[in-house]
Amino acid sequence: MNTLFLCRGNTGRSVFAEALYNHLTQSDNVVSAGTKLSGPEQSLASRLPGTKNVIEAMKAEGIDVSNYTRKEVTKDMVRNADVIIDMAEQETVPDFVKKHPNRIIWDTDDPKGTDLENHIKTKDEIKERIIEFINRQ
Repeated sequence: MNTLFLCRGNTGRSVFAEALYNHLTQSDNVVSAGTKLSGPEQSLASRLPGTKNVIEAMKAEGIDVSNYTRKEVTKDMVRNADVIIDMAEQETVPDFVKKHPNRIIWDTDDPKGTDLENHIKTKDEIKERIIEFINRQ
């Protein structure tokens, strides 16, 4: 099943979700994107604000996301998705995403601008939801 994980900037929540899902399922059939990127698409290791804590939180899972390149959601991504899991602030979500018939909204706090402990808490919450999602498939 092709799954698309979304958050606003594609630097935290959706990165956690994509990496955890692919790691737990040993697959690569999910992608993530942002609904409203500020600035160009670039890797997490390129000193984007707050990405250090995302990288560190994922290291505890044995997953390296430092080379992950963030991207903005496109109509093609949405067309190719069987399911969209949307963690973005709803005012940032384009209409073409909102119209997807299999869109699930996860109300997940954005850890941007917070400490490593809060990033780990958010990552752990997303991991629990990913495990539930995998078990329902």
